[in-house]
Amino acid sequence: MGRPDWLERPALPVGAGAGAAEERETQTEPERGGQEPATVQEDRRRRRRRRRRWLLELELELELELELEQEQEQELELELELEQQQQLQHRFNL
Repeated sequence: MGRPDWLERPALPVGAGAGAAEERETQTEPERGGQEPATVQEDRRRRRRRRRRWLLELELELELELELEQEQEQELELELELEQQQQLQHRFNL
């Protein structure tokens, strides 16, 4: 999963002011197919949706990783338990 493009935007220079921020926010976005520049509100909504989607994907990915780690931990615990039982069985057989 790559970085979302809202993280890729260059920072505004110090002292650029609100005009520069607004100008940057109204630039044409590639996903609009080079149409007229988006309004600031449309652009913000689009970026919020992308952020939300990215965060949901990240949350899902983390949940899956956690689930996998828990399964691996359970497997290790079962292997350890089996090994301990085999050692006990071996001691009684001696």
